[in-house]
This record gives sequence, C-alpha cells and structure tokens, in this order.
Amino acid sequence: MFLSPTAFHKLMDPEGEKATARAAAGAGAIMIASMAATVAVGDIAQAARTAVPEGRPDIWFQMYIQPDRDVTEALVQRATDAGCTALVVTVDSPVLARTNATSATGSTTCRPGWPARTCATCSQRARPRPADRDVGGPALGTPRLAALDHVVAGDPQGVLHP
Repeated sequence: MFLSPTAFHKLMDPEGEKATARAAAGAGAIMIASMAATVAVGDIAQAARTAVPEGRPDIWFQMYIQPDRDVTEALVQRATDAGCTALVVTVDSPVLARTNATSATGSTTCRPGWPARTCATCSQRARPRPADRDVGGPALGTPRLAALDHVVAGDPQGVLHP
C-alpha cells in the first residue's frame, strides 16, 4: 500500500507532510513525497524514521524532470540523500493551471510562506511551470532518465509506461 504524491499538506495539518509521513510509516505504507511538498524531502524522511525507529520506512520521491539537467540532478540528489528508496517520475501532469493568482504573481504556492520546500532552495528554475510552457515532449524519454544513473544509487527498476 502507498500514499500517492500530493502537495500542500499544511492546508490540513500544521506539520504538513511530516505528519503524513509518520502516519504512513506507522501503518506500514509507502509514502510518495511530492516534489511540491510544503516540507523538504529530508524532513519528511526524518519524520517517517521517528515513527518506526526499529525499521526503515519506505519513502519514495515523486518529481517532474526539469528542463535544466543540473536542477533535475540536484532534486534527485536531495531525495537520495534523504534516504528515499525509489524515484517516481511523473509525466502526465506537468503544468499548473493558469489562474489569476499565478498570472499576477508568478507564484506556485497555495499560501504565502508555503513554497515547495524540496525545490525552493535548489533554483528558481525548479518549479512547476505555467500552462503556456512545454515540459516533456519528445525530449523526455529513456535517454533523459538514463542520464540520472550517476546520481541514483543502484540499478533503475520498475520503469513502467503505457
């Protein structure tokens, strides 16, 4: 059993994704931490470890491949350093809806002070893009994923596509 990647858990609990991680680990479920989480992936993994000190909770990291390869590699490295045991690359929802708030401010946060913490300090370039920008296209494929081999520990497994 796993929890699908969702963002902005602080809308429901002041501890955000840390509370979710503890609950998932306590139930023996895998949490897939979202790239757009309001808590950094390292803090999410640490919260899960506090829930099961005798074991190793499974935390996976969901992300969108970024146009800038260095940014993608930095995000993967953060997840690896945090102890994430799998990388989930999402390609079916790569853009944000164009809203009055995002158009006026360029912000991808749901509330002031709640940015996507894992990518907040990586680069201004690491963020979901507005609906008028291309993300994946033909360039997002096996060669682009294979280029992450030097960042990810172990052999890639479980690559699924329709």
